[in-house]
Amino acid sequence: MGVLDQSIVEVMDLLPIHKEIKTALVEKNNDLASYLSLSLALEQGLWQQAKQQSAALGIDEKDCLNAYQESIVWSDAMLAVTC
Repeated sequence: MGVLDQSIVEVMDLLPIHKEIKTALVEKNNDLASYLSLSLALEQGLWQQAKQQSAALGIDEKDCLNAYQESIVWSDAMLAVTC
């Protein structure tokens, strides 16, 4: 059975990821899940939701957007190295 044929719970059991990160990804009910939700809102262009979530987390809106832009640059660079 391939990885894509398994549930996220089964895949998380296979990966050497910290339990708190797994909980955020699977159960979405810990402190890290709030940051994950913010990241997803940014990725999906849900700007009002991202603004509200960054405020709730005490993150300056401009700092949040700058960090998001830096993450895109970083991931593009990582993909360029692996391709």
